[in-house]
Amino acid sequence: MKIKLMVTAILVIAVIGSIVLFGCTSSSSSAEATVAVKEDVEETEGTEAAQEAKSSAGGSGQLTGSELAGKKIAICTLWQANEWNVLSAKGAKETLEAAGAEVTVTDAGGDQQKQSEDLLSLVAAKPDLIILTLGDNQVFRKAIDAAADAGIPMIDVEANITGTNVLTHLWADQLVNGIKNANNIISYLAAKYDGEVKGNVVELYTPGVSSIDIRRDAGKMKLDLYPGIKLASVPYDQTNGAEDSRIKTEAYLQSNPDVDVLTGYYGEPVVGPALAVDALGLNDKVAIIGIDAFEPVLNLMRQGLPVLSAVQQDGYAIGVVAAKCAIKYFAGEELAYQHVMPLVDIYNNFPGKADNFPETGGVTISCTQEFKDAGLGWDY
Repeated sequence: MKIKLMVTAILVIAVIGSIVLFGCTSSSSSAEATVAVKEDVEETEGTEAAQEAKSSAGGSGQLTGSELAGKKIAICTLWQANEWNVLSAKGAKETLEAAGAEVTVTDAGGDQQKQSEDLLSLVAAKPDLIILTLGDNQVFRKAIDAAADAGIPMIDVEANITGTNVLTHLWADQLVNGIKNANNIISYLAAKYDGEVKGNVVELYTPGVSSIDIRRDAGKMKLDLYPGIKLASVPYDQTNGAEDSRIKTEAYLQSNPDVDVLTGYYGEPVVGPALAVDALGLNDKVAIIGIDAFEPVLNLMRQGLPVLSAVQQDGYAIGVVAAKCAIKYFAGEELAYQHVMPLVDIYNNFPGKADNFPETGGVTISCTQEFKDAGLGWDY
């Protein structure tokens, strides 16, 4: 109970502090986080992306292929169907292999219990280090403790885990992520209703993944500051996120047509609702405002569907940073407790905002000075 109250207090402070953000713009050309076109990353190790992963924007120099020679490193993922998960695993794998490591990647198909079992199996195989992406600290408790007992260090990538063997935590600021999304919803409703913040907002949300839960809770607390906003929640199956959120959204809109905004807290429940709105011919009535502007979401923007904004983080970059943390660890260097990845807002026909989505490829976010100074930079 004390932990829950503490988290709630932190959320309240963060949300109240963010009120000043309402009405402010987020520059897509700032030195700290710029938006650019990213070409598709190929699977082969000989690609330009894989080669450039060998050089550091942070001044740590060209990887020689010997930094992790003889090391076995496992990447334990929740699923490899979602683009962030694919890119984060790819960024880590390519960089680790460029440093000479032998890399194993597991895919739990979106099932956290299966991911916990995968983690236990990896512990039994005794790799030199495990990178864990997404998940739940409570579900994984047994597996994390087993890794600690076996002396296997871990790097947390958006998993929000605790343990004596956890070397560092890598994440985007999910409080800010959720609040940015809420601010976009508030700005849109204010523009729609001549300055009055009101309207019916429907979230596609199923709890259970900690980073998504934090986004949602922070955003909800911000929206709750506006009594004119009525928030409804529609659950869906996360293991089939885009399709099931489409089906659930279509059914909801047929029974509840008076909806202003649909929101999802990662890519799939942004794509599904957008397709449902299009199928029902409601593109001029219902806006889609959400999180994660990966390629499927960008493609909807390019097609003119009403996906008006999406807060974006760089999946490939966080994978590169995880790999470079592993390199630093095995070199005997001290790691910081956490590294917070930058975020940007991507806009499409949004009131008062210039379109900034790339015409082709994906979104990449420029490396910040903090990561360059730490020798954890990315440049691809």
